[in-house]
Amino acid sequence: MTTRALPPGPRLSLFGKELRELRHNQPEFFLRLARDYGGLCRFRIGPLDFILASQPAAVHEIFVRHYRDVVKGAAFHMARTVLGEGLLTSDGEFHLRQ
Repeated sequence: MTTRALPPGPRLSLFGKELRELRHNQPEFFLRLARDYGGLCRFRIGPLDFILASQPAAVHEIFVRHYRDVVKGAAFHMARTVLGEGLLTSDGEFHLRQ
């Protein structure tokens, strides 16, 4: 069994200032994470883990080269109603065609 190291990131408290910033100023929150932790950053909110890919090479690696390995959660599928069926929200062969 191969284990992979998770990228660095902050420890968020459910009642901390970071979560307030995420709720009220998402762009600044994500920009700060990218600035502080680099192209890949992991953060956890409650039981959910999130990975922020902010460098073009990392986004390409994840969504193009390794698209079959990416498991998109319910939030991505719910986002389809707003974002449509595109690269970010699609899976499988349709994702590959996009």
